[in-house]
Amino acid sequence: MNEPKTIFLSYRFTGEDINELTKTLGKILSALRSVGHTVYCSIEDEKWFRENGRTNKEILKHALEQLDKSDVILAFVKSDQKSEGMLLEIGYMMAKGRSFALALKQGTKTTFLAELAEPRIEFNSIDDLCDKLTKVNLL
Repeated sequence: MNEPKTIFLSYRFTGEDINELTKTLGKILSALRSVGHTVYCSIEDEKWFRENGRTNKEILKHALEQLDKSDVILAFVKSDQKSEGMLLEIGYMMAKGRSFALALKQGTKTTFLAELAEPRIEFNSIDDLCDKLTKVNLL
């Protein structure tokens, strides 16, 4: 069983369908929280960001503040298209010596993210990922 962690869930936002993304991330959040983890995911603040006209720079500053409170970053990668924000978040956590876990859809190409992550969780569907997230030890 996992020791409960404080997790920052990172994901690609730009170019994604917001409704589908919200649904998918909601499932991941539920799975992680069901085993006792505390999870921050900025999708839950997205409406507030929009209503208050937050810039990308302000959103990133907020994300870095949340990362400072986190034990581990879990990057959710489901396509070959990379996210600049996600890469910044991962680099920030790595520079602080914190854990970096990767949830990677099977068949997705990465240059080196998969080599750097521990653990690396490969999945073929969101349900498969959610099942694995309830069993994996997030360092």
